[in-house]
Amino acid sequence: MADIEIRLDRLEQLYDGLDPAPFRDKALDRAAEAYLLECAEDAPGDAALRVRITVPAALVDRQPEVAAAIHAHFGWLWERAERRRIARGRVHRVAMVLGLGVLLAALGLRRLFEVETSEMAQVLREGLLILGWVALWRPVEWVLFDTWEHRQRRSALRRLSRAEVCLRAE
Repeated sequence: MADIEIRLDRLEQLYDGLDPAPFRDKALDRAAEAYLLECAEDAPGDAALRVRITVPAALVDRQPEVAAAIHAHFGWLWERAERRRIARGRVHRVAMVLGLGVLLAALGLRRLFEVETSEMAQVLREGLLILGWVALWRPVEWVLFDTWEHRQRRSALRRLSRAEVCLRAE
């Protein structure tokens, strides 16, 4: 289990002051959210998380409320990230098909200039080859690299939405 430590003087430090909702449904403060998310991403593998919040003794009995707020906030962020992943997947599949189409068309057009030996024909051949591969650049980058980063972030959000939350007196 990986521990994330936070020290608060008052619970309001944890919540977004501009959100008018009651504490349980209130959004977390951006700095607190960023800190928790960074710590969760740094935690090893799929280790369970425990958020240990040190508060004044009078606030220890508010643990269920704080735990529910943290779980709700990161659960909502995880659901939002999942919806974005599904929408991006559709867009990237279309981009991959279009990129492959451009590559095939560029390779086909390139063949038209194979018999030509002029400088201009050589420039066109190379330009078409570059165009074809550039058309695949972003879809391939998404498949090979971006999915890992997004998967790590979604995993951290999911683990935070299920983390054990402990309030302890200072």
